[in-house]
Amino acid sequence: MSLTLLRSDGGFLTLPDRTALLVSRENGGNLVVNPPRPVWERSELTPAELTQFAFLVGAAGRAMIDLLPQLAGGCVNYWEAGNWALNDEAEPSGRKRAEAIVRCICICWGEARHRPIRHGPGVNRRGSRRSPRNSRGPRSLHG
Repeated sequence: MSLTLLRSDGGFLTLPDRTALLVSRENGGNLVVNPPRPVWERSELTPAELTQFAFLVGAAGRAMIDLLPQLAGGCVNYWEAGNWALNDEAEPSGRKRAEAIVRCICICWGEARHRPIRHGPGVNRRGSRRSPRNSRGPRSLHG
């Protein structure tokens, strides 16, 4: 069961249950930022709601960097998630419309410097970092 850490005009911040973590807490952990009301896409928020949601996302990341010793020298990644629910095999199985099934959230996950990189944005299937200039292949050894 997740734990709500904070409620504000920007939404609410939750600490996921240990079984739902994307990254172990020892390696940086993750927090989930929910908008002030359920929406399928952040563009559905009013300008004021979107502004407050963005502030809450930024504050959550800054708090992780400032307070978690395992993130010393590391960083936080921000991932607007929810689209995995569109997979035809996800419950309820079958074809779905995004507006009916997707819920906008932002996951903030810590990248501790010591954490082995196995998957995620910027990593190819072999575990090599992708070049920012060429996202289709591994980074060149010569820059």
